Amino acid sequence: MFHQINVREADMHVQRFLWCDKDDALDKPSVYVMRALTFGISCAPFIAHYVRNKNADNFVPQHPRAVDAIKNHHYVDDFIDSEDSEQVALDLAEAVKAIHASEGFYIRNWASNSALVLARLEKRVTGGQAPVQLGASEKVLVCEVEARRNTSNLSPTKREVLQVLMSIFDPLGFLSHFTIALKILLQEIWRLRIDWDEELPDDLYSKWRQWKTTVSQMLSIEIPRCYSLNLNKATDVQLHTFVDAGEYGYAAVSYLRVQLGNDVDLSLIAAKSKVAPLSPVSIPRLELQSVITGVRLASKTEVIPRLPIKRKVFWTDSSTVLKWLTMDPRQFRQFVMYRVAEILENTNLQQWRWVPSRLNPADLATKQESKVDSDTWINGPYFLKADENDWLSRKDFGPIDDSVEIRHHALHIQIPKQQLVMNKAS
Repeated sequence: MFHQINVREADMHVQRFLWCDKDDALDKPSVYVMRALTFGISCAPFIAHYVRNKNADNFVPQHPRAVDAIKNHHYVDDFIDSEDSEQVALDLAEAVKAIHASEGFYIRNWASNSALVLARLEKRVTGGQAPVQLGASEKVLVCEVEARRNTSNLSPTKREVLQVLMSIFDPLGFLSHFTIALKILLQEIWRLRIDWDEELPDDLYSKWRQWKTTVSQMLSIEIPRCYSLNLNKATDVQLHTFVDAGEYGYAAVSYLRVQLGNDVDLSLIAAKSKVAPLSPVSIPRLELQSVITGVRLASKTEVIPRLPIKRKVFWTDSSTVLKWLTMDPRQFRQFVMYRVAEILENTNLQQWRWVPSRLNPADLATKQESKVDSDTWINGPYFLKADENDWLSRKDFGPIDDSVEIRHHALHIQIPKQQLVMNKAS
């Protein structure tokens, strides 16, 4: 993809390099410049994306759907999209293919569950790649979790633990309930000031071994690409975001609830988990941080054009935070004040509900566990499949037990000493 993009002559010389041809002396090598974009330079992906989208913009009047697909359904040069009928899918793919080809981007290696679509795109009647079967998986990007000592009985170093964590490509947070334990471990390593190539002490090594037992569970995770077959004809589509915090981390996870009549489908959309700061923070403040994370995650999900979300619902098990949301933000100290203000700016009180910790899926991404409940994490809490009248409800949260976050006002009156003396004399 990058080598199909020409660099203007004025900028070619930033890609200058020296080369010894057959007849060149070692002290007088030949000087060359790259006329095309070089794979490997830091700006290359951005430039490639810009050129790809700039070319697509020229075709908005003729192919608006294909232009939208190019700009929003590409990952570098991988194109991933879907349609409800073979003809619509074929028309879209042909338009995307033609737009790319107009400037030298030749898209190939198509995969589809339709033999007709594949045959038309590959310009052949028989042979070639077989169609993908319904229910089968198609790999787009592959990431393997590995490290030099990941499968051995040797204690890893801080560098190797970080290598394992960074090798897990999970931009949507589907594996947050697994990776949070490794993040917490890495923070503990950092807190002990262990050198990069120093092996872990015994207590941390035992936690590393505990996390390794979950790797097989993590590699067996399967996330369906289709949120629901009823999405386009659903009577109600809701986005439910659960948030939670613990001593070591906080998390948010969002699910799409699609209802058609009495049928309800729940799908994992995205999640995000973070470790608690190195400096101690109270649990109510961490709960508030999880709420902020959930609000921002829902805001990003809400703008996805192909998700006709009609309503957002937020769930937390923190009675303190729910009570804070009913109060004027100006009553609190700065940490709480600004965060409560942001939450109320992007949501309203009617969208917030209470859920017990045992039914909160976000709780799974806040702590270290030897066995992870992936079924609840992927499929969502069972009570959301019931009628809304049967959902959990709690409205009376009582007074705030901890008044530390309340801003207190004191009136100080100072009477001049001279006036006191005069009053005494009189």
